[in-house]
Amino acid sequence: MRSTRVNTQRLRTPPLLRFRLLSIDMGPTGFGRFGLRRRNFAPHFTNRHPIKGESSDKFSPRRHPMKLTLDYGKTGLEVTLPQDRFLTAPLGIREAEPIADPTAALDAALASPIGTGPLLELARGKKTACVVICDITRPVPNKVLLPPILRTLESAGVPRSGITILIATGLHRPNEGDELVELVGAEIARDYRCENHRGKEKGEHDYLGTTDRGVPVWIDNRYT
Repeated sequence: MRSTRVNTQRLRTPPLLRFRLLSIDMGPTGFGRFGLRRRNFAPHFTNRHPIKGESSDKFSPRRHPMKLTLDYGKTGLEVTLPQDRFLTAPLGIREAEPIADPTAALDAALASPIGTGPLLELARGKKTACVVICDITRPVPNKVLLPPILRTLESAGVPRSGITILIATGLHRPNEGDELVELVGAEIARDYRCENHRGKEKGEHDYLGTTDRGVPVWIDNRYT
């Protein structure tokens, strides 16, 4: 699904508003309502300050509260932007044609990836594999991506019992039950070991050293 985006002035815009937008309703200012398919919107205002003698009204994007629908959750979250906040115009997202045959495209990518050998060759002779996926907060088509990856691993000789699907939750809550089924599909949730990363459990991480800036690096030991 395409959506518009909003650029914010960091010093004047609350962090809550740094979200993608599903739609915008400028109210009675004449700018109209912008749906999911609206692109290249160019409003009739600017963010520069008026010079001496000019009216400040022409530099204000609106004189009324602005209603926004944030790309939040499954249905969006409607908020009203106070009058003393400023947003620039929403940016359009470049259109892209959908892949005609996703399965064939995935098979080709796994057989001939960029900058490395085919997954089948890399996995041959291995006894374990860890497949890392995003958690439920990211709209990734895992039900399309995972089956060919898992088939390739098993074709290379990796036993199903040695495959772990690790959900990269960061510091989010775990994805379990119906949410796990929604994330990976019923068959994969049933037939494979799907586990959640737990970022606050230090004992489940391996220490890899520090970065050039002295930041300690800990990685989930199911991945290392």
